Amino acid sequence: MVYHAARDRVHHLNQTAALVFELCNGRNAPDELARLMQQAWQLPAPPAEEVAACLAVLREEGLIR
Repeated sequence: MVYHAARDRVHHLNQTAALVFELCNGRNAPDELARLMQQAWQLPAPPAEEVAACLAVLREEGLIR
């Protein structure tokens, strides 16, 4: 759960969005985020498309830049 004070909104993130949000530290590129998620969940391939979609929503909601 993330509270966005400027918008006075609470966001309930699913596991994927929560991990992407947590890994967004200003140093991890989208490809790196996908690679880290692949490792965390032992996926056969990095979920690059899913990460890109998640980043777009997080940006749209003002949770990341």
